[in-house]
Parts: sequence; structure tokens; C-alpha cells
Amino acid sequence: MFSTDKSTRKGRFADPRLIDGAALDRIIARTRLECGNRNLLGEKLTEALSHWLVYPAIDAKKDPKLYDAIARSARKLKSVIQAAPANYTSRAIHPSRRKVFLEQLDSLATLASGARREQPRLNRSPKDWFVVDVLRPIFEDSFGKPTITAEGPFVRFVEQVAKEMNIPGLAPGAIRNALKDFRSGRSSRQPPAIELKLPDRDQKRTK
Repeated sequence: MFSTDKSTRKGRFADPRLIDGAALDRIIARTRLECGNRNLLGEKLTEALSHWLVYPAIDAKKDPKLYDAIARSARKLKSVIQAAPANYTSRAIHPSRRKVFLEQLDSLATLASGARREQPRLNRSPKDWFVVDVLRPIFEDSFGKPTITAEGPFVRFVEQVAKEMNIPGLAPGAIRNALKDFRSGRSSRQPPAIELKLPDRDQKRTK
């Protein structure tokens, strides 16, 4: 629903997939670690997909109409789900996560609308950014501080998340290098003109 042309379908917007219960179990199992809060991990990974759909497009400075299309699609999908009987949507969205999913569609629409106005740049390449700025904090909250090893839990976690979300190109070497560069303070880019900051979900809950 988020694709607009051939180049988009073949790139980072190619058939994105949401994290359902079975996918979440596979991700946790792949880490071989104890997950602190399974439901919270599921919520954060759903939010992570929203960020992946919007922020790399901001970075690429694509046609602003793309952001409008994403926002419209998110709002339309929300209205369709709300209007449909629960038994029609339960196979794709577990009833326990229905409310969270609808909230994430709102978040996606808001992010896309804001992106159209701001047009900022990421502080690192989109895939490195997704690894260290999005998935790293999620991993830390659920499993602890990641280690930089070839077959370590964090590398396996990112690989499985990318597989479940259908995000191409996140190989183990690229994941390790992204984490190394982050910890050493290295970056392949100059500081962006406008700093991109992710919405703080915990702050929103306390307001």
C-alpha cells in the first residue's frame, strides 16, 4: 500500500511487513536471550517499522507527494480496520494488539505529514541509522547492551527483524560496522542541517 513507483517498490519500501505474534516469537528465539517484556518489544518493533517507512524517505529528499501518499494510506487503512468486523482482521492483527496497531497508523500518518514540511537529513546512512538509532535502543530495553560479535545476539536480532519486516541489505558485517562506528563516534556523513529526532514514546505516555 505504500509503494508509488517501480524504484520505490524495489527499494526500501518493498512490501513492508508488520511484526505479528509468530514473527515476534522468531525474533526473540533468534537472540537466544530472555526477553524482559514481550508485549513492549512488539509495540516498539511496530513503531520501528513506521520510522523505517518514513525517515529514510525524508533522507532521500523524494517528491513530497510520497509523504502525502503514506499519510493518506495510513489513515485509510485505519478507517478500514475500524469499520471491519473483528473476525475479518484477527488473522492479520491479534485482538490484543489491535489498539496498538491503530495507534501506530496514527503515528505513521503524523510522521509522514511532518516529513513533508521539514525535509531534514539523517545523521548517517538509512540502514546504519535504522540499526543504531532505532533497533539498538529497542534491543537494550529488551535484552541488554549489545555486543559487537560476528554471531552475537544483537546481530542475530537485527537480521531477524529485517527478515520479518522484509528490509533488504542488512548483512552481519554491515550491522557490526554500524555499531562499531556508532560507539567510536565515526560517521560517513557531515552533521545534518536539521537533526532528526525520534518521538519519545515514554515521554508521551507520562504527559
